[in-house]
Amino acid sequence: MADKLQSLAERENRTRSKIASLVDMEIAAVLDGNDPSHSDQIVRLNQDLAIIHAAIERLRRPA
Repeated sequence: MADKLQSLAERENRTRSKIASLVDMEIAAVLDGNDPSHSDQIVRLNQDLAIIHAAIERLRRPA
């Protein structure tokens, strides 16, 4: 179980990093007068993050 938790925690961190990077790109695009182009991907990654977090919580719950 510890391996699963570690793997999910790493995946959670990678997903958070991807989201932060995409948000930074979107901010730069908007400040340059362009339309955001990664909004759908950000939404999807946030959904993934919620699922990963739920999986972590489920693993941490006592049986």
